Order: sequence, then C-alpha cells, then structure tokens
Amino acid sequence: MASDMQTFQQPTLLTSLPSLRAETASPKRRVDHEAFGSPTLMPHLEELESGIYRPGQRESSLLSTMSLFTSYSKRGCGRAFLQRVVDSAKFEFLCGLLILANSVLLGATIHWQARHRTTGMPDGMHAVSFAFNAFFVLELCARLAAYGCRAFFCTSSNYKINWFDTVIVLTILPQLVADVLNMDATRFSHHGSNLRVLRALRLVRLLRLVRLLRVVRFSRSLQTLLHSIFVTLRDLFWAMLLLALLVYMFATAFTEAVNRALVISPDAFLPEEAAALARLFGDLQLSIHTLFMSIAGGLSWVEATNALQRISWCWVYLFCSYVAFSLFAVLNVMTGVFCNSAIKGAEKDQEMAVQALMVDKHELKNVLTKLFREMDVNDDGSVCYKEFKQCMQDEKVKNLFEALDLGPGDAKQLFKVLDVNK
Repeated sequence: MASDMQTFQQPTLLTSLPSLRAETASPKRRVDHEAFGSPTLMPHLEELESGIYRPGQRESSLLSTMSLFTSYSKRGCGRAFLQRVVDSAKFEFLCGLLILANSVLLGATIHWQARHRTTGMPDGMHAVSFAFNAFFVLELCARLAAYGCRAFFCTSSNYKINWFDTVIVLTILPQLVADVLNMDATRFSHHGSNLRVLRALRLVRLLRLVRLLRVVRFSRSLQTLLHSIFVTLRDLFWAMLLLALLVYMFATAFTEAVNRALVISPDAFLPEEAAALARLFGDLQLSIHTLFMSIAGGLSWVEATNALQRISWCWVYLFCSYVAFSLFAVLNVMTGVFCNSAIKGAEKDQEMAVQALMVDKHELKNVLTKLFREMDVNDDGSVCYKEFKQCMQDEKVKNLFEALDLGPGDAKQLFKVLDVNK
C-alpha cells in the first residue's frame, strides 16, 4: 500500500512542477523576477527539479518554497499599491498644493527678513519650512520606491520631470540637515567659510520656486501658454540675434560720429550738451544701451535726437529711421513669427490636442442635450419627428446646425440615426 502511495505521489509532484513554474514565470502575477536568482530560493528550485528529497522533507520544502513566493508576491503588491498612491490624482493635487504653499511661505519669509533686516526667521516659519522640506524628501523617496531607480530616471514617460524634481530636492537636503542639527548663521558668524556655505544654501532655496511649474499640469490654459512659450524659444533666439545685429550696426555708426565730433571740435558744444552726448553715445556699450532703450520703452527717443541735433540733422534722421524700422518692421514681424510658431506648436502637441478634443466633445454634448430638451415640448423624455421638424424652423436651431456643418438634409439623417423606434 505504501508503494502504491509512492507511485501515485511521484507523478503528482512532477506534473505539478510545470504548472508551478509557469505560474511563477507568468508576467500576470506580481512576482519580482529578480527573486529567482536569490541564494535562498535557488536550492529549493533545484531540489524541486531533481525530485530528490530526504525522507519527510518533501512537504516542508514545498511549503518553504511557496512561502518565499508569497513573500515576494506581497512585496510586488506593496509596490503596486505605492504606484497607485503616487499616481493618483489626489496625491498629485496634494503635492501641487503643498508646492504652492511652500512658495508662498518662501515669499513671506523673504519679506519678513527684508522688513526686519535679518537673515533669520521666526520659530513658526522655521518649523513649517522644515515640515515642507521633510515632506518633499519623503515624496521623492516614495516615488523612487514605487518605480525603482531605473524606471524613475530612465524608462518612465515623465523621466525629465523626475530628474528635475530630484535636483530640486537634493538642494533641500543640506538645509534639512542644517535644520536637524539646529545650525544657523549666528552660530557660525565667526567662521567665514561656514557662513558662506549657509548663504549659498539660502540662495539655492530660490530654485524651489521653479517647482511651481508642476502645478501647471492642473490647468489646461496654463499648459497651453507655457507650451507656446517653449515652442517659440528657438524663434526667440534668432529674433534676438537679428535685433542685436541691427542695434550693433547702428551703435557703431552713432558712437563713431559722436566721438569724432567731441574730439575734432570740442568747443562747439556747451558743457551740458557734451555731457548728454557722452552719457548717451560715449562708448559702444552706452550706444547699444541707448538704442535698445529707445525701442523698448526705457528711454524717449526724443531725448537722443535732441542730443544728436547738435552734431548734424543727418544723424537725427538716421536715428528716426532706426526707430521706425525697428518698431514697425522688425518687432511686428517678430510678433507674427512668434504667434505662428505658437499656433503650430499647439496643433502638433498630441496631449493638448487630445485634451482640446475632449473639451470640445463635452461642450458639444452639453449643447445637444440642451437642444433636445428644448425640442421635447411634451416633456415626456422623447422627441418625435414632428417636434424635431417644428424645432428646425427656429432660426437659433438652424444657426446651431450650420455651426456644426449640418444642413437640413443632414439634420433629417441625424434624426433617423438617433431614432430608437425605427
């Protein structure tokens, strides 16, 4: 009888082995595949494959192997739960709200320091700032634990944002350590190097304001504006280069003319006139500054032409030509190029296009729902063809269907498509 049981159990074990291996290797189960190389798990798998067990060890080995698989599965489930938490809309909203609150706190701290002419801060602000810093560090650790370093920094769709958050949070760590050790500038006022380090840390904290860009994802309008700005950065570079070349060419001409006039005939100018020319066009840097301010609103071009009038009217006309060409030609063309680039960039962005389509569909659904409710004269929850045809005589309804590119025939076909009693 015992031999019969052994002959029966051995095939059962061997036939159950492939199913066990298939389940553990299946990608549908949350099992960490690195666990298969574990020194703790490999001996059990080797004993399973060989089928060699010492007496009474078969059941214990199977149980220990399954318990290991269970522990690794639980670890995978924990990571999946953590991923669901950090990817949830509520968690993202909480992080964005805290980033916004931290930026407000930073501004309030700088304002308080400027009003009291100090580099310290009240104990309440210090405690709240420490809480914000600790939360941001824990947030980064949670995201790293949820995805792993490779997925977080390399393969994730938001890996650029992850790198950006990591750099910002790394600037928080020194200040967080200083807060934990209760270090401030007064304790290190006698050590110049330490004081310079703390001042540098306080300047670096301004980088945290850049994290406000993460809040942009909650507003479609802000996303559109920022995306349009980023799309036009390349055009902005070439536009600024063109404007710089234009200003440079005119600046060299005006600087040369003013310098020759002041050198050749210095007695021809009153002291205040010579001082005005030297202040506006005394060297190439001052001339570039004057020409740029004349078209950017920083300086009235009348003041510059009044100074050049003492040299010759030809230079006055040349300056007026520069202002007219820059304002009416160059800057207007730049504006048109920026607008065109922004529109094309918004059209090419797939995510923004999908969001715009969803918004348009939602608005269209609301409009049509309101329209059919108005068609339901009897208020019985349905619209007959007679009511539909009568409503089509309304000018407002006609305009609506024309806006949707639907003519009278198309409207009739639409009713047939929506007819539930056909």
